[in-house]
Amino acid sequence: MTTILLTFVVAFAISAGLNWLIGRKTPTQGKFVPQGGVGGGPALGLIVLGGPLLLGGGREVGFLLTTGAIVFALGLANDVARWRPSTKLLIAVVLATGFLVVDYRLAWTGSLTIDSMLTIAWVVGMLGAFTLLDRLAGLSSGVALAVGTVWLWSAWTGQPAPPAIEWTRYLAWLIGASTGVLASNRSAGLALGSSGCWVLGLNVAGLPLVGSTENLQGTALLPILTPPVFILLLPALDQFRRTVARAMTRQTLGTLALSLPRAFVVGLPQRATVLTLGGFAALGGLAWVVVDSVVGYSVSLGVLGLLTVAFARTRVRLFHTVHGELPATGAVTYLDVTLGDVRSILAMMLDACLVTLTFYTACRWHYGSQFNTQFDTFLHGLPVVLAAQMTTFFALALYRNVWRTFSRRDVLILGAGVVLGTLVAYALTAALFDSAPDVASVWVLDAGLLFAVVFASRAALAIIQFTRAVAQHAVVFASRAALAIIQFTRAVAQHIVRFAATAAQQLARNLLAWGTANPRTVLVMLAPASVTVLILQSFLTANHVPIVLKLTVGLVGAVAFVRPVSGLLIIAGLVPLGHVLTTRIWPEAYPANATEALVLAFLAGWLLHGLRRGDSAPRLDNRLRMPALLFGAVVVASLVVQVAVLQVWKDYPWPFILQIVTHLTRDYFTAVIADARPWAGDLSGFGVIHNSLLMLEGLALFLCVTAAVREDQTLARRLIRMIVAGAVGAATLSIVQLGMAMMASADPVGELRPLLSQGHLMHLSKLNSAGAYFLLTGLVALCSAAGRRVWRAGWLSAAGLILVALLLTHARAATAAGLGMVALIGMTAVTRRGFSGSRRASLVVMLVTGLVLSTGLYGYVIQSSTALDSLRFRFLMNDTSLRMAATHPFFGIGIDQYLLSSERFASPELSAILQTTFFAPRANAHNQFAQVAVELGLIGLTAFLWVIGSAFWNGWKYHRANRADWRIAGVLAGLAAFLLAGLVGHPLLFAEVAHPFWMLVGLAAGVTGLKDDEVRNVSDERRVALAPLGQLWAGLAAPARRPLGFTVLVILCVFASVPMRIGQEFDAIDRSPISYGFYNWERDGASTPFRWTGRRVRFFVTSKPRAIEIPMQVYRIGVDFPGTVEIALDGRVVNEISFDDDRWRRIRIPTPSNPDKKFSRVDLEVDRTWRPADVLPDSTDTRDLGIMIGEIVEVSDQ
Repeated sequence: MTTILLTFVVAFAISAGLNWLIGRKTPTQGKFVPQGGVGGGPALGLIVLGGPLLLGGGREVGFLLTTGAIVFALGLANDVARWRPSTKLLIAVVLATGFLVVDYRLAWTGSLTIDSMLTIAWVVGMLGAFTLLDRLAGLSSGVALAVGTVWLWSAWTGQPAPPAIEWTRYLAWLIGASTGVLASNRSAGLALGSSGCWVLGLNVAGLPLVGSTENLQGTALLPILTPPVFILLLPALDQFRRTVARAMTRQTLGTLALSLPRAFVVGLPQRATVLTLGGFAALGGLAWVVVDSVVGYSVSLGVLGLLTVAFARTRVRLFHTVHGELPATGAVTYLDVTLGDVRSILAMMLDACLVTLTFYTACRWHYGSQFNTQFDTFLHGLPVVLAAQMTTFFALALYRNVWRTFSRRDVLILGAGVVLGTLVAYALTAALFDSAPDVASVWVLDAGLLFAVVFASRAALAIIQFTRAVAQHAVVFASRAALAIIQFTRAVAQHIVRFAATAAQQLARNLLAWGTANPRTVLVMLAPASVTVLILQSFLTANHVPIVLKLTVGLVGAVAFVRPVSGLLIIAGLVPLGHVLTTRIWPEAYPANATEALVLAFLAGWLLHGLRRGDSAPRLDNRLRMPALLFGAVVVASLVVQVAVLQVWKDYPWPFILQIVTHLTRDYFTAVIADARPWAGDLSGFGVIHNSLLMLEGLALFLCVTAAVREDQTLARRLIRMIVAGAVGAATLSIVQLGMAMMASADPVGELRPLLSQGHLMHLSKLNSAGAYFLLTGLVALCSAAGRRVWRAGWLSAAGLILVALLLTHARAATAAGLGMVALIGMTAVTRRGFSGSRRASLVVMLVTGLVLSTGLYGYVIQSSTALDSLRFRFLMNDTSLRMAATHPFFGIGIDQYLLSSERFASPELSAILQTTFFAPRANAHNQFAQVAVELGLIGLTAFLWVIGSAFWNGWKYHRANRADWRIAGVLAGLAAFLLAGLVGHPLLFAEVAHPFWMLVGLAAGVTGLKDDEVRNVSDERRVALAPLGQLWAGLAAPARRPLGFTVLVILCVFASVPMRIGQEFDAIDRSPISYGFYNWERDGASTPFRWTGRRVRFFVTSKPRAIEIPMQVYRIGVDFPGTVEIALDGRVVNEISFDDDRWRRIRIPTPSNPDKKFSRVDLEVDRTWRPADVLPDSTDTRDLGIMIGEIVEVSDQ
């Protein structure tokens, strides 16, 4: 410690003195001028390089000092004579290859080739970053101080391993020199110049490469460097955005809107700006040092990012210099970063990648199967080849006028550069390495490939022009089909590019607008958005989910953020296929629920989109908003009650909360919850969270669709198309599955009849629920076919496919409901204009057909033994539901509790059917309305029906005023048939069915744009046919006319009932098997069963016994024992046991009789614990152990 402090003090004193002297004596008064001049860099460079040289060190320190001296000399030359950016890039690339030559590289991936390229990018990036930071005098030193401090703290704490003393001295010297620069530069007027900032950048980049310790981690730089670099790059990002916008809009360079001179100004003096950006860097380093968990670190980085964006939004201003509105120089700080020599830089970066790729291809091609054994040959030659080729290309002026002109002279220069670079690389590798490629074919092949790919990249402009001319002639002489294909492809490409540009612009605008958003909007939208994103990231960070699936979900969220309507249309088509994605296409992704991930991504994007400045969601009337809020409140209140009950079964409150958070943020899409009993396993009972979120997601989709359709009435037909398209995809998969089963048999035709008697389904695991889904979407498609004739064939084809899939599910209830609804629709169509002529004949034919079909259905379905058994089973389930609902009529037994409670309420006959048919003692209600009524009570069922009834009423009003719009009639008919099928099933328990249902309910609620008085003016002739049905919907929606305060009062009562309901549930729990803090059962040497405790344990005993006996034993740890054990009964300390030996003891605790209490709580707390891995040799057990507890015995007498 003394050596480190002394090193720091000496470096600080020398640096401060020399920089103060330079600041006093420099003719430019310490100001670094672009035309040439020297700042404080020479002093800093000499100190940083000279100190470690005097202190000494090993090979790594020597290499770092050597490269530092080289970069210092080059930087000093750049300070005197300014170089082009491409020249500095070449120097950085060559310096980076020097690290690879001596085998210093990052170890971030498992591939040495990729790590080598990352090392080059790392060194070049660090040199560029510190050059950028030096635009504000003192900032580069402050960032170096933050980096060095973080590394020194990591080294000093010795995590993960203590480093060598030479690195702690080196870091102390670097920190002292940087601190001296800051101390002598209090006015922020002395820049370091290239000589100083390059030395700092090389040290920061080189220490993780050459440091022989795990403490110098390069990833620690990312949170430190990102905030200040982002602020300084704002002008460059703005220039890039304007360039892209100009290219996308095809505007010339002289367009006034895009080419006005602009200046970015920070509204603080330069010293305050440096301190602020340095503070951001220090916060990033502090987050790296303090936070040790992934979630906490992510949250810290998120907060730091928000602070940076807020600073950019509030302090950075944009001025147009042509208007003469620039503020005074002393009060603000100008950001003068621009993109210069862009073509040359991009060409050099491309050439670096091409050189690496061609050399790898040449070695791979030549060595073939022996490449792995000759990999060292490639690895040693790669940096030399890269440096030689890049230097040769630069020396021959190959980057002059790149991508502007490409003549024969350029081709000759390129050929000469490739040959010369190859010869130089061969000579250097042969001189430096014994394992260098010495076969001529490798170098010849490398040269040929390199010439070909570089030639193609340089001639790209001429090739594009030639291709355009050929394409124009092809358009003239080709057929109309080829012309249409070319135009279509071009239109799609333009749309994609424009969408990407629009998305980037809107994202930047939204990020800057969030800082000034309405606090109420932020609270309402950002809170659920944050929860949604936290849950969604468990899908995006899951290791078993393919990257393509992650990108798809992320793209849906991005599209929803930019254009929520487009995101809604995407999920409408993809949601039914989510199960197929994770079970058939990417089976390794199972059990991740792609359907829910897509919906959560859309909801997150939609909520974040609502935070745009001046963007307020369309307001919904109370008829729609209040039932949705009431139903959501009932679901949330029930979830709170069940989570509180679940905590009693699981663990102490705080560990249980952490378990919930971990499950939501890490295991939500990866864990399988196979048991509803909360005592069966670690995650058992957590299904209540999933089912509650499924219900809330459906409600959110309902509100989204309603608001979107209210704002844009044309969205209804597009949304219907996408929902039907998703159903067509699911139906096609079912038919494909049938075809695959036929092809797998030896006699496909003979096996067709047996196969048709089985259910075939691919997109879902429940046949009845799939049948209800196909019924819903099939009626929508069938009614849509009655619209415009131009789309009729397509709609009828879709309806036919969905009908075939419905029949393949063998869902009898859905089929019967569909037949009845089709008959009703036909009668309505015929009677709309009276009973005359052909319509009367059509009605007679329809009735006869319905009679025949009904008779056949009765003979095939009702008389079959399976149908009778199914009806009997559902009758028994409804009887069980009534008994369950009678126990908690108002608020229900709790969401997701039907399955668990059905075993307790089932009759003996039902239990026997469940065991023989389902091979399980419990089942869900097989009645969606009974499921909701039992779990959420009468209040929940009323809210559920209120939501659906309000949507039906709005849709019915629209249909009465727009009889020609058959699409809405199809939606209403599909929803009605779906609800009828729900009387014998529970389709809303499956996300693939529930989400399309709620979207169509929202569509029905949103299409109405008429007022009540407008609906009343519809002629009596158009209202006669379906007046009774209209009165029914009016009755369902009538509660919406009640005052708003009544609904708010009901919601408050629902939440006020939560404590009472929790207390009732607590009293009903059998706590005798519940315990916290114990490990699993084990046996000692005498085969005595016991369990280890932690620091504290808790268990429950019944109040009937007069006393309990607790067998206890301690494990001898050397000569000490764990100390004392404190025993408390119902929170009152009743005994304290001290151990002086390791024999078993039986401790008797009296339990006072209390007829009002069913159970007594016993708490044991050990004063200290121990870990076997710290005490016992060869032990890997890291548990915190207390004492051993045997089987607890209840004693009935004293």
